[in-house]
Amino acid sequence: MKRFRTAAFLLVLWPLVGCASKQHVLPIADGGPKPSPPAVQGRIASVEPGQIVVTQGDLPTDASSKTAVRLTSATEIFTVYGGYVRPSQLVAGMRIRVWCARPTTSKPGQTLTAAKVVIASKDPNDEWP
Repeated sequence: MKRFRTAAFLLVLWPLVGCASKQHVLPIADGGPKPSPPAVQGRIASVEPGQIVVTQGDLPTDASSKTAVRLTSATEIFTVYGGYVRPSQLVAGMRIRVWCARPTTSKPGQTLTAAKVVIASKDPNDEWP
């Protein structure tokens, strides 16, 4: 009977241990632990007040490859080297990676709300280091 209780306890505990070990890690300016994969990455296609549109990866620029990203007052924007960037400094063509507060993946037509945004450089012609 004791073995049965131990086995039952482990069956209940095992999924909880698995969930706890998979943390969503956001990037930190100037280093920190390795972040989780971004929700979307690519190039900035357009910039509007409070929102950018990102063309994902090296996909063609049709509507299905674009993702709208909402920027809030809580969104942190910085370069891959750690220097902070104002939303007004974002321009079309910049290489960009976007993280949301919770794990998510981009779907066509969806608007994401950015928690962290990392750009390769303030120069839109620069690639990732």
